[in-house]
Amino acid sequence: MKVGDQVKARYVEALTLELKKGSTAIVSRTDTAGAAAAKAGQAPGAMAGRQVTVMAEVVAVDAAKQVVTLRGPQRTVEMKIADPAQFKRVAKGDRVEATYTEAMAIAVEPMKK
Repeated sequence: MKVGDQVKARYVEALTLELKKGSTAIVSRTDTAGAAAAKAGQAPGAMAGRQVTVMAEVVAVDAAKQVVTLRGPQRTVEMKIADPAQFKRVAKGDRVEATYTEAMAIAVEPMKK
């Protein structure tokens, strides 16, 4: 690195939900993580990320509020479903798979002339 080089950091996160109609999958949580760094002789840089996947059970459906109650392995949460067509698809006993991903990368770029 040299004086004037720029250090750039980028952070991203995402959440996906998938309805598993009629599934009897076990309520569970899986955590994975990874990291990497630039090799010797390359410009300094690194990245790290993690992903959490939870399989939750729909334990209640409140049609008046358009809210479903999900029981996961560590807690129970209520979730409002804004789209009435999507809400109608959810039934007590269904499973919902939620995957949360976050990652960060840092890189050094030479000073611009």
